[in-house]
Amino acid sequence: MNPVENGAQHTAGQLAEALPPLLVAAEHLAAHLHFGAHARRKAGLGEDFWQYRPARPGDALADIDWRRSGRGDELFIRQQEWQAAQKVAVWCDTSAAMRYTADPGRPEKVQQALILTTALALVLERGGEGVFALGSDA
Repeated sequence: MNPVENGAQHTAGQLAEALPPLLVAAEHLAAHLHFGAHARRKAGLGEDFWQYRPARPGDALADIDWRRSGRGDELFIRQQEWQAAQKVAVWCDTSAAMRYTADPGRPEKVQQALILTTALALVLERGGEGVFALGSDA
């Protein structure tokens, strides 16, 4: 095996060893966070009521809100609020500056940053968001 392949294998092994504790710590942190849906403040596919609007020619009869329309002489369409997932990019700085620790018995800044970034990604993903990682050196 050539030295470059051996070095890449060693680096991959180190990263793989760090992954289970990182995921455990991130899961623990993510379990304590709450998330919610966010809406777009315009009509569309969603579960929450947004507004009534007067019916127009071409509207389907099934879209008419008969309860609201029965209060007067005009037909109304019940619109739902448009809700859609966001696409979120996460990135964690793993540069040499993040290798600092004031106390050798405590984790480096990069370890804490990776836990926070992973926990954030977990919470966003559980909330229905699209999450992807931007490139980094680790």
